Amino acid sequence: MIQKEVHATCIEYLQQADQTSTAPESQPQPYRTVTRIRRLYEILQTELLSPITSLAYITAVDSGEKH
Repeated sequence: MIQKEVHATCIEYLQQADQTSTAPESQPQPYRTVTRIRRLYEILQTELLSPITSLAYITAVDSGEKH
């Protein structure tokens, strides 16, 4: 994968349960999708409907992203 351009990944994300949060709307999010392309992040933000997946955008050094 070193020679491939990876634009997004989805991994199993095991986070510690917050013992102080008892709000019913705070569901665990066992999956995390990370993208390095801003436009892809914007699209996923509006289209990702799964409540069990969190979404993050990171800027990669020398990503080659040009706009």
